[in-house]
Amino acid sequence: MLGKNRIQRIQKLHQKKYRLQEKRFIAEGTKTVLELIKQGFPIESIVATADWIKQHIPENQELICVEAEKFELEKISCLQTTPDVLAVCELNQVTPQKIDAGQLTLVVDAVRDPGNLGTIIRLADWFGVPQILATEDTVEWSNPKCIQASMGSFIRLQPCYMQLDELETLCRTNNSFAADLDGENVYSASFDSGGILVVSSESHGLNQVFQRSVKQILSIPSAHASDEGPESLNVATATGIFLSEFYRRKYFAKS
Repeated sequence: MLGKNRIQRIQKLHQKKYRLQEKRFIAEGTKTVLELIKQGFPIESIVATADWIKQHIPENQELICVEAEKFELEKISCLQTTPDVLAVCELNQVTPQKIDAGQLTLVVDAVRDPGNLGTIIRLADWFGVPQILATEDTVEWSNPKCIQASMGSFIRLQPCYMQLDELETLCRTNNSFAADLDGENVYSASFDSGGILVVSSESHGLNQVFQRSVKQILSIPSAHASDEGPESLNVATATGIFLSEFYRRKYFAKS
């Protein structure tokens, strides 16, 4: 049995305030938890059914495992379908790396939907992006919905949150691009495959700070005339298209 105090503590981690206060977050599901263990991610404790622990955790494994009944896991889970396992993980501060001109650094601006951010993290991981920077008004990556949407990619790639003026300086002093509706066609424009790429929430548009500080603004052309079809693309969908094009140019474009 988990006990009332442990249940309440884990339930509080559903909220941003307590995640930041406790420096802890939760990750759920067998695939994610096993990947956390494999990658050596800092885990405070694992809460799981007795059968799950017996099946997946060797007796000599130095992990704190707490047995729970299924109804207890239902109380502490954020998922619609209750998993057999949940991990309480340490929330460490991410520090920015030096910008590598030969690599693509992704900047996420004002993306507040955790599902979108999680998908962006997964896409960036897929295309080998070494780091993600984010404005402070972007949802935190430790949000349970973000963790779930990233499908384990948060283990390898966690966004670093920075002040707007710091990101502006990085864009001014490095090769930089921004995704926006009023930009050059990404498929026909001439640009290098390395630098900084800024993607913004479709509902708020590109921040003026980035409009004036990036070197080039790029867009994804629609197959429709300007007065037809959808007004914009979902930010995660657009990010995937941009990352794919940058990746193609770097590794597959003919010289």
